[in-house]
Amino acid sequence: MMDAATDDVGMAHELERAELLQSSVTEVAGEAAAVAAAVAPAPAPAPDDAPAPAAKKPVKLQLTDAVPGFKSIDGFLTVAEGEVLFAYAKAVTDGCIVEVGSYRGRSTAALCAGVSAGPTTEGEPVPVYAVEPHEKFIGVRGGKFGPGDRREFFKNMVEHRLVRFVRLLNATSRVVTPGWHTPVSMLYLDGDHRYDATLADFESWRPHLVEGAAVLFADAHDDGPSRVIAEYAARKMLNKVESVGKVTVFKYSSQGETPRIYPKLAVDETIVQKNLDTDTVAYNVYLGNGGKYLYQSIPKCACTTIKTILLEFEGLPIDENEWKRHQKENNRFPGANGLTERQLNELFRDKTKCFKFVIVRDPYTRLASAYKDKIRMETKLRAKFWLNIIKEAALEQGIKLSPEPTFEEFVHVVSQQPIEQMDSHWRQQYFEGRFGIIKYNFVGHVEMLHSDLPYILEQIDAPAHLHVKAAEQHNVTGAQMAIWDTVSPDVRQKFMKAFEIDFDTLRYPFKTSKNW
Repeated sequence: MMDAATDDVGMAHELERAELLQSSVTEVAGEAAAVAAAVAPAPAPAPDDAPAPAAKKPVKLQLTDAVPGFKSIDGFLTVAEGEVLFAYAKAVTDGCIVEVGSYRGRSTAALCAGVSAGPTTEGEPVPVYAVEPHEKFIGVRGGKFGPGDRREFFKNMVEHRLVRFVRLLNATSRVVTPGWHTPVSMLYLDGDHRYDATLADFESWRPHLVEGAAVLFADAHDDGPSRVIAEYAARKMLNKVESVGKVTVFKYSSQGETPRIYPKLAVDETIVQKNLDTDTVAYNVYLGNGGKYLYQSIPKCACTTIKTILLEFEGLPIDENEWKRHQKENNRFPGANGLTERQLNELFRDKTKCFKFVIVRDPYTRLASAYKDKIRMETKLRAKFWLNIIKEAALEQGIKLSPEPTFEEFVHVVSQQPIEQMDSHWRQQYFEGRFGIIKYNFVGHVEMLHSDLPYILEQIDAPAHLHVKAAEQHNVTGAQMAIWDTVSPDVRQKFMKAFEIDFDTLRYPFKTSKNW
């Protein structure tokens, strides 16, 4: 029995043979037509008074005409929905088309048929990139998907002669997009319909969308897609065009992401010296495996989980006391402070082979987690330290606190603190992550840690037993978005203004109580 790798190689050869066969058949048919034309008798001239032949009406090419066996391809897309994909793909003239979530190729067939019937660029139709990991996965409705679907995908592309139009990418959007360079003129999203996953897919491809690109959501009324749509429609970045069945079409606009200017970054030398200078960064980063990877921790962004795994990877002691586990003085994890200024510049600016990564989090849930873990924590002795910070800040701001500060009071105080006085557990992630200095190879997200962490471990060549640990429950303090309903609109506005740089640089959307 062939293993998966051998099976895929065989299928790749099968695809190549199919393309060659298809090309040969086309050539033979063309030659036969030419011979027939050469030997056929010339048509008799029409009489002078004969009526002119009626002009033939152009036949509009439909999806089922282009792919007669479309209905036989396993999938969930209706013919009417497929016609929508076909029509929009047919209109794409440059760049490329990206489909997220391909299953066995039913929607892919509609897209490929569209580009095959549309205009070409330098003699070639625009490519269709099918982004589909084909890994074991259970959908929101309980559907089971896996590696076996990849073989069916290949078979369908071969059988329906669509091979030359499609490029299958067996990876997630978050893995594929960091090095992406081709403009995306059409994006079809039909991956994991959970909110975090849908948001991650859209955010991964958004920087690559051309102005006016067609963005289509499958199952647009499901909870995940509908919430993402609502957030970006509110910012006028997704403008609805039409809906057919469960597919909704939008026109993309970058209007809602106009770059903002942050005056404090230019004038506040204290921030620059305390949070962005290279000496501080060099000491605090985790430079492991002989300099092959670099991790910059951000509090309340799964840093306990990450550090624990990395400490085990490096063979360093793991203190039972979590607080000590975080301290460089105790964990003895090497930093980059022994490097020269030139070496640091090459390391931080991506001029080495070091894999640099950081994990970030939605600013809303990170602050809610900080409140739950630091202000309302069960160990009151430890909570006293952070309570005193908030009380002192509130006193300076003239804000009266309850004996046990509410979340709204906490948000109010934090949002008015000077950046340099903020505690690291709620200071903006832009500063804690040193984004002004380090050019990262990968920015992971707490919301996608189940997929981002295994990817990171692959990149740093971590052993198999650490992959098992990564699959275990992560030490991330639970915090529900519902707690933000206790915060008044005025205080929420203060928070969004204070943390604006995180929303912009980390590409998390502003939210209202209607969509959390």
